[in-house]
Amino acid sequence: MVNNLKNTVLNIINNHIRKAEQSEYDRSVSILAVSFVRDWLSSSQCNTKESIVAGIESLKDNYNDKEGQYTNGKGVIGAIIDDIRGC
Repeated sequence: MVNNLKNTVLNIINNHIRKAEQSEYDRSVSILAVSFVRDWLSSSQCNTKESIVAGIESLKDNYNDKEGQYTNGKGVIGAIIDDIRGC
C-alpha cells in the first residue's frame, strides 16, 4: 500500500517535471521546486496521503525561490498538492 501510494505520488511529480520542462516562464524555478518535492518524498517516512500532503504543504509554506520573474515556486508545489489530493 505504502509503495503504491509513493509510486502514485512519484508519477504525479514526474508529470509536473515534464510540465516544468515545457514551461515558457521561469522554467528553472519550476523544475527546482518540483525536484525539491521529489527529493523530500524520497527521504520521507510519510506513509499516508494525508501525511504526504501535510509534509509538502510545510515545504510550500517555507519555499521561496527569489530567482523567478513570474513565480517563486510555491504555485508549482501547490499544483502538486492539488493533484495528490485528487488521486
